[in-house]
Amino acid sequence: MAEPPAGRVRKTAFPSMRRVVVPVVHGCAAPAALDLALALAPEVVLIGMVRVGPDEILSAAVTKAREVRKSLRQLVVEASGRARARARVLVSDAPWVELQRSLRNVNPDLLVLEWPAHFRAMGAEVDAILGTSPCDTAIVRGPLPRPARRVLVPVRGGPHAELALRIGLRLRPAQLTVLHLTPTGSSEHDAPFRGLQQVLKRLPEVDLQSQATENPPAQTILETARGYDVVVLGVTARPDDHRPTLGVVAGRLLAESPIGVVAVRTPRPLPPSTNDESA
Repeated sequence: MAEPPAGRVRKTAFPSMRRVVVPVVHGCAAPAALDLALALAPEVVLIGMVRVGPDEILSAAVTKAREVRKSLRQLVVEASGRARARARVLVSDAPWVELQRSLRNVNPDLLVLEWPAHFRAMGAEVDAILGTSPCDTAIVRGPLPRPARRVLVPVRGGPHAELALRIGLRLRPAQLTVLHLTPTGSSEHDAPFRGLQQVLKRLPEVDLQSQATENPPAQTILETARGYDVVVLGVTARPDDHRPTLGVVAGRLLAESPIGVVAVRTPRPLPPSTNDESA
């Protein structure tokens, strides 16, 4: 791609999101997940699901699937044509396994799950989903105002931070603040952020703030988030750890934040070394 003429700034550094998937699980309300999906992409795909127990009779599963289809029709109408529902409702004692197969067929840019409702409804642990999702994943916990006027994106660097920034930009807030935290007096090598910083310089709509703090990162983010509508952040990322995890920071924000939280993870692997800006 050709560089923009001198004096001009390319308005976007990231590809747009075209298609987002939201599961609609029997007995599980997920309004924030649908709100986020509609805010991010022009096409929202709803996948109906029923979790059944090993001893559940077939007629009960059929009744639940019928109720899910009714919910899907109502959600499509309420979305004013911006959402469509997959024809088949997935009925399984292992719904996350079935959903993974559907995601590979739909090929979405993002899967949106609501915390903690979707995880309880599917009977799946959050780290297991993060570790096996075939696409980018966002975990959202409301409230999620529409529109979100002030969005905070805490970053370190790397692909999860890039995805968090993409989502923050897609929310089109009046104020988008990117917060870079470092421990007070630390000489820690911060190459991943320096790489992302080169992208941030191209985005005049982003307010970049750096802050040194003695407090744990989650505490500082919770304090800074007062007055914002939504916090968007990446989950824990370690290049030498093949067991993806939500992490302490994202977990605490999902549990304690008084405002909306979106925690994101991409399956794109980290570089083997974090000692240069490619991270």
